[in-house]
Amino acid sequence: MKQGIPWKKYTVEGFVIVASILLAFAIDAWWDTRNEYAEEQTALIDLRNELQENLSAIESTWLNRLSGPLYGSVALFRHLYGLPLDGSVIELSRSRISAGENLTTELYNFYRNEVLVPISDANLSSSPIEVRAGTVEIIRLAPTYGPSIASLDVLFQSGMVNRIQNEELRSKLAAMPLEINDYNYEEGVLTDFVLNNLRNLLETSVSESREIALLSVGMSNTEARSKLQNTLIQVTPSEKLVYALSEKIDYNLRVLGQLDVLITRYEEIVEMIDVD
Repeated sequence: MKQGIPWKKYTVEGFVIVASILLAFAIDAWWDTRNEYAEEQTALIDLRNELQENLSAIESTWLNRLSGPLYGSVALFRHLYGLPLDGSVIELSRSRISAGENLTTELYNFYRNEVLVPISDANLSSSPIEVRAGTVEIIRLAPTYGPSIASLDVLFQSGMVNRIQNEELRSKLAAMPLEINDYNYEEGVLTDFVLNNLRNLLETSVSESREIALLSVGMSNTEARSKLQNTLIQVTPSEKLVYALSEKIDYNLRVLGQLDVLITRYEEIVEMIDVD
């Protein structure tokens, strides 16, 4: 007598096999998700740390390579018209701008009050003027921040940025490369103008170029450097110099504005990165 096919046994065994396969897939998927999440968290931590380092670097760039040369340029510009440097100019800082209504408005008002108005209300000096050597030295500086976010590149190149669930954070990260490019462009324009135009014009306008040369190469003796910075030198006024300074101030303000965009973006992203 033939034995019947044990359908029940085969069904149970088949179910066990299918369940085992599905469980294996589920475990693999869970493991992959877990690894992806860990990679994402590590990448975000690296990005947050790098942005914090960038913010620290920007503080130095803002004060020493952008604000300082801007103040110096405005000071020399006003001196060429026989006008003293208004003390309120020194108040132009990021903390003051951030407290204002709008950065662009603040910078435009600064440019109008300190540069455009003197042109219309005063006459260019007809004889050499005396300014501190340190003022001319700092005008010759060019910005050197040049932001580069390696951790952001990792997020994009690996595709991890698309897995970030926070849509707002993902959107801000996506906008940052373009904002960095915009800053690099503005910085490049300013640097090129300072190196290839303004420096040459200053050299022909300053009588005591030796003092500027000594300051430019750097001096280890702090006391001697301070004394040299405060040494009065003569600058010959000219329409070319005035125009160059006006153009340089305009470029300088653009870089400041674009840098403020980066600062705001960095701060927003650092605040939004929430890691375990």
